Amino acid sequence: MKFSYTLTTAATPAAVWSTWTDVEKWPQWDSELTSARLFAPFALAAEGQLTPKKGPTSKFYLSQLDWGRSYTFTTQLPLCRLHIHRFITYGQPLRFTNEVSFEGPLAYVFKLMLGNRFQRVLPGVMKQLRAQLETTENR
Repeated sequence: MKFSYTLTTAATPAAVWSTWTDVEKWPQWDSELTSARLFAPFALAAEGQLTPKKGPTSKFYLSQLDWGRSYTFTTQLPLCRLHIHRFITYGQPLRFTNEVSFEGPLAYVFKLMLGNRFQRVLPGVMKQLRAQLETTENR
């Protein structure tokens, strides 16, 4: 069970990557978060913590990393894993994508519980990210 949202941007790939990997600043563009932090440098298997506006604080870890291009962070739910995969598609124009997927025996249940809300808010979150990316200081 997966869905994604892609936008184009005039920002540089370095600006996208820098913003995406600055975990403590995720709440500046992700309106669903009150806080986020990583307990170690941004690297494969690094662990962190997210506090959403609605729901309990949860731990995550970086489960995939292709430096400068993509990463996935994973949160363990009961009998399900939530994966957030973010990737840059180089070209003109530059594209950036946020993909959400659920995996495991209760994936369908969590998609119903969480996925519908994620699908509704993801376009706004991505547009807020693009607006931040395209400010003068990030170009």
